[in-house]
Amino acid sequence: MKKIVKKAMVLLAMGIFLIGSTVTVKADEMDKFPLQQEGAASSSYTRGIQVMLLNFNSATRNFILNSGGADGSFGGGTTDGVRTFQSACGIGVDGQCGRDTWKKFRSTLRLNSTGSYKYYEGLSPYYSNHYNMRQVNAYDGTWYCYYAGSWYYVG
Repeated sequence: MKKIVKKAMVLLAMGIFLIGSTVTVKADEMDKFPLQQEGAASSSYTRGIQVMLLNFNSATRNFILNSGGADGSFGGGTTDGVRTFQSACGIGVDGQCGRDTWKKFRSTLRLNSTGSYKYYEGLSPYYSNHYNMRQVNAYDGTWYCYYAGSWYYVG
């Protein structure tokens, strides 16, 4: 019985170590993504943010839809959508997509990720080849996003 308990404790410790290691890697995946904010943003990163917001919840979707859709312009609608996302996720609310917000986007997308385009269709905002948020459609490099029940070309 003591051997079984000892083995269980060793396996538990190994599991905790592996989970801790994996979480660290996941948390660092988006560290190099640049700060995106109103007036100073890359259109390709902004489209990724907007697609995320279109699919996060109805409030963030409405901010994007009512301000031109996923057009790559980080304006007031995107800022308000990011603020709403940040508030819902319990992180600092500033309307900017910085390190903490990128990480939270990443953790919300990690669920159900398989790397298959068909799996994402309707279930997640974009296809991601190795989780690259800058590219929605890895097959031809064009931007499509899924919202309101259909796929839309966004650039």
